[in-house]
Amino acid sequence: MKYQNYQLEDFLKDDDFIRWVKNPTVKQNHFWESWLMEHPDKAQTVALARQLILSVRYKHSYQPSEEDLTTVWERIQAGEPSTQSARIVRFPVPAPTLLRFAAIFLITVAAAVTVWRYTLPDKSTKNVTSQAITRLIQTRTIRGQRELIQLPDGSSVKLNAESVLSYSSDFGKTGRALTLEGEAFFEVAHDASKPFIIQTGKLRTTVVGTSFNINAYPENPDITVAVLTGKVKVGAASKAPINTPDFLVPSDLYSYQKSSEKGRKEQVNLDELLAWKDDVIILKNADFQEIKKKLERWYAVNFVVQKGLKVKEDFSARFNNTSLKSILDALNYTSNFQYELVNNTVFVTQKK
Repeated sequence: MKYQNYQLEDFLKDDDFIRWVKNPTVKQNHFWESWLMEHPDKAQTVALARQLILSVRYKHSYQPSEEDLTTVWERIQAGEPSTQSARIVRFPVPAPTLLRFAAIFLITVAAAVTVWRYTLPDKSTKNVTSQAITRLIQTRTIRGQRELIQLPDGSSVKLNAESVLSYSSDFGKTGRALTLEGEAFFEVAHDASKPFIIQTGKLRTTVVGTSFNINAYPENPDITVAVLTGKVKVGAASKAPINTPDFLVPSDLYSYQKSSEKGRKEQVNLDELLAWKDDVIILKNADFQEIKKKLERWYAVNFVVQKGLKVKEDFSARFNNTSLKSILDALNYTSNFQYELVNNTVFVTQKK
C-alpha cells in the first residue's frame, strides 16, 4: 500500500489524503481508522499532517513563482516571520524546481511545528510566536488507592493500586500515547486519526475507541490484555517480533509471557478480571498466597505469617466493597488459621 512508506511531505501532497482531512466521508474514515490501527508508527505523522492541513488556507488560484518560493525559503532560514497568510499550493503540472522548493518548505514547516506554535498574523500584520513547553504528567497510586483519571481527549482511566500512568502534557493534540506500569481499565474516546497507544514493557496495545483492561505489574510473569468492548491490536513495542493475534475482540484475553516473549489468546469470562474497577474482589479457587498478595495491595496492609504455617484450603468468594475485617473473618471461619489485625499489620497464626 502506497501510504506505508509515506513521510510527512508525502501526506501533505496527496490529494486523497487532503480530501479526507478537509471533507471526510464514512468510507474514508473507516479506511483510515483501519490503516492507522495496522500502522500505529505512522499515527504521529498523520496527526501532524492533519494539523498542518487544517491550520492553513487553500488558494487554488494562487500560482507562486520560483522567486516567491525562494523568498519564503530565505525568510525561514533567517527566522523572519511571514507577512502573508500561509498557503498549501497545488500545482497542476508541477515543475521539478518548484517541487524541490515546495518539499523544502513543507519539511521546514513540519519541523517548526513540533517545536513552536506559530500564530499567523492578523490584518494589522501582528505576529505572535510562543514556545510550546511539553512536560511529563504522571499519576502514581499507592497500596489501597484506586484513581479515576480523565484524559484531555475525553478518555478515562481507572488506575488500580500500586500503578503508574505516564503521558505527555500535549496528549491528544498530535497523538495519544502513554505508558502503564501496574493495572488499569481504559475507556477510550473514538478518534480515527489518533490511535490510542499504551506501552507496557515490551508490549504495545493500540486502539481507536473501545474499553479494555491491562494488567502489567512488574512482579507478574505475564502482561494481560482483556477486551470488554470494541477492537484492540496488540504488538511489540519495539521491532522485536512477538507472536500476537491481529486483533482482540470482546471477551478475548491476551497473555504475554515475559520470560519466553510469547503470547496466547483465549476467550474468557471477564467478571473476575474486571471486578476490581467496581470495587469488587472475586476469589476463584485462590490459594492463601494469592489472597495475601491481593489483600495487601487492596487494603494497604502487611501480612506476618507464623513460620511453618500452611493454609491448605483454596477459597472462592465474592466481596462487594467489603471491609478487610469482614473478609478475614470469612476466611478464618472456613480455614485452619486465625488472625489479629493491629494497625496496618495482619498477624496470621495456627488456629487453636
